[in-house]
Amino acid sequence: HLRPEETEPAVKGFTMAFAAMMLLNPDGKMTEENAWSKFQKLGVSSQSDTHPQLGNVKALMDRLVKQMYFEKERLGDASVFKIGPRFRAEVDDDDLIKTVEKVYGSSIERSSRGDLMMRLRGVDEEEC
Repeated sequence: HLRPEETEPAVKGFTMAFAAMMLLNPDGKMTEENAWSKFQKLGVSSQSDTHPQLGNVKALMDRLVKQMYFEKERLGDASVFKIGPRFRAEVDDDDLIKTVEKVYGSSIERSSRGDLMMRLRGVDEEEC
């Protein structure tokens, strides 16, 4: 589970939702542009520092990267996020899979669950 400084319900929910979004991408990563596009669909903007529960979301994202919940790297002209080591250490794999199931409203098939677990653990399918 997330440490005390990140356990405020809104921050924990945001963190889990962001990790779930990345996990659903085949490479387990997400460009910053794609992340903000998805956040905007949820009513969260990078341009606002007045989100009622999250405050400045861009600053929150920077803090989550600094605290190693997520990693951010430059690939060409894009910034790419992936799940960081602290998230993997503090959040049980099954808890994240259950979050994905809750968001999509159904159980994930066993084969799909295995694929998601490999992405979460950072294992390329080609290595297996």
